[in-house]
Amino acid sequence: MKKVMLKIQKQFISIILCSLLFIGAKITNAQTTGMRLMETIAIDSVSQEASCVYYNGNFLIIGKSDGTVEFRNYNNTKKIKTFKGHTAGITAVTLNDAGTYIASASKDNTIKLWRIKSGEEVYSFNRDNSIIVLITALILNDDSNILISIDEYNNINTWNTNGLMYK
Repeated sequence: MKKVMLKIQKQFISIILCSLLFIGAKITNAQTTGMRLMETIAIDSVSQEASCVYYNGNFLIIGKSDGTVEFRNYNNTKKIKTFKGHTAGITAVTLNDAGTYIASASKDNTIKLWRIKSGEEVYSFNRDNSIIVLITALILNDDSNILISIDEYNNINTWNTNGLMYK
């Protein structure tokens, strides 16, 4: 449980960065206590469509407003793969600890699991489509068998991925 809470705290830091970071944008006059801008990453003109970002030290995952997810090398910003399948903008992205799977949430009320190596969609969790609730954070546990989502109303949901990740 302590590991999950630590991972949730790390993800909230990522959410804060998502709300502060506009990739390719010039940031001026930042007035935040204890925080300073280290660098602005200008990837390319389409990166301005970024709606959320996840960073683990080596890789950068960019969720975009067109429903695609980009997987990039952080050090040289080279695009490794683009994942397509959502029909609306991305609201949250995450990566499992092994670096083999990505999860993404979208305004289309789905959460998708992607296998990085092949680029294939492994599974799509369809949420109740009668009301759209935006997912603001996603976390995959160490074994990648549980996906945790947090929505705009601070509801925490767990999704069982057993058997889905390794099919």
